[in-house]
Amino acid sequence: MAIAVRSASWISPADRTAPAVWLGIIWLGMIAGFGADFPSFLHKPPPPAGILYVHAAVFVGWLVLVTVQVVFVLRGRLRQHRRLGPVAGYIAFLMVPFGIATGLTAVAQGRLPPALLALNLVDLLGFIAFIAIGLRYRNLPAAHKRLMMLAMVSIADPGFARLTKHLLPHPHTVLGSFIDVFYGNMLLLVAMFGWDLWRHGRIHPALLAGGLSLAGAELLTAYIFYEPAWNATAIALAHMWGHAVGL
Repeated sequence: MAIAVRSASWISPADRTAPAVWLGIIWLGMIAGFGADFPSFLHKPPPPAGILYVHAAVFVGWLVLVTVQVVFVLRGRLRQHRRLGPVAGYIAFLMVPFGIATGLTAVAQGRLPPALLALNLVDLLGFIAFIAIGLRYRNLPAAHKRLMMLAMVSIADPGFARLTKHLLPHPHTVLGSFIDVFYGNMLLLVAMFGWDLWRHGRIHPALLAGGLSLAGAELLTAYIFYEPAWNATAIALAHMWGHAVGL
């Protein structure tokens, strides 16, 4: 990915504010979506497995950690930001197997349709890919901050999708599912592209390549939802997982 842009024109104090805005929107989406879904989560049988509660706590903890990192940058406390960066990186890598286990548990318990395992996998793979590349380019602030925000966007859809589930009818087409599940992510990408165009007259290569890759992967995910072969595979995986952990 040709993202090593060192031009001083990308270093702008206003660019420190933009990630805080994107992260604030993600917080709102998560609170609204999961808040609307929480009553049915508690009352839907069988009782939620413990890993689902732990996953919620870990995810909120991650959001808080990223928020702290953004606040450090806003306040110019770059030394603290850099010190905390490797810790955040290790936690991010641990979230992937944990997130996959949570998705398999939710499907095994009948809390999620099997097809949504594709969403779980694509979200987590996109998340960790952007984290890894973002850490690789941590000495290029303009690329680094955009890649780390793309990592957050890649796992933002569960909150937005839960919100629309209570407002709109369930879609039955690839395009309908793409819009229903990923509209929040796409709006964030459009806002991020628009910011770069407004402030810099062009989109940063890291954001352009990463954003288009993310959009393409999520469109492919919407297509996979309707593939019988994937549904059969997801059911088999969830069954094996449920048997292994005693669900």
